[in-house]
Amino acid sequence: MDQCGYGKVAYSPPSSLWQGEKSEFTVRIALKGSLKDPGTELPSGSPVVTANPRVCDRMRAYLTGLGFDIERIGNPSDEISLSSEGSGGWGWYITPRETGRKILKIRLVAPAPNGGSDLEIETYSREIDVNVGLAYLVGVVAKDWAAPLGLTIPVIVGAAAGLYVRFKRNRHEPSHGANEGRHDAHRQPRRH
Repeated sequence: MDQCGYGKVAYSPPSSLWQGEKSEFTVRIALKGSLKDPGTELPSGSPVVTANPRVCDRMRAYLTGLGFDIERIGNPSDEISLSSEGSGGWGWYITPRETGRKILKIRLVAPAPNGGSDLEIETYSREIDVNVGLAYLVGVVAKDWAAPLGLTIPVIVGAAAGLYVRFKRNRHEPSHGANEGRHDAHRQPRRH
């Protein structure tokens, strides 16, 4: 780590995703003194997050998250070499399998200098909160199944809303007995 300086890491964290939809996630880094700003080389999207961790001339990055399919883009190796004037990075395709609040975790590590060892030193680690919605999956189902039947998304949403209202109304209305309301007809007249 004596040969490593404080560089710069940049990425655009996804704040929300749709279940079943593949998205691209990129992390870029640069050594201290590099003329390239890694934050300007990111795909457009959410605001850029930057930090200044220790960065070495060789780095590895890992992206993990429960409930996600994660596939590395491009070079299958997780290790890159950085020149003193350049920057580098990693990319992944992420596809949420489940809805709800999920967490992606980024880890940057510096491998051992000899290259043959599994020894790594973690220089940066962050968790990203991601809200995963269901709307994309509903759209896919509507396109693949409902469209051939002549149904549109507004029709499906309207039907779902109607069923919800009916369900709520039935839960709150008291049930009436079969003879309720008829007791007046069978009442005997009062005798004075």
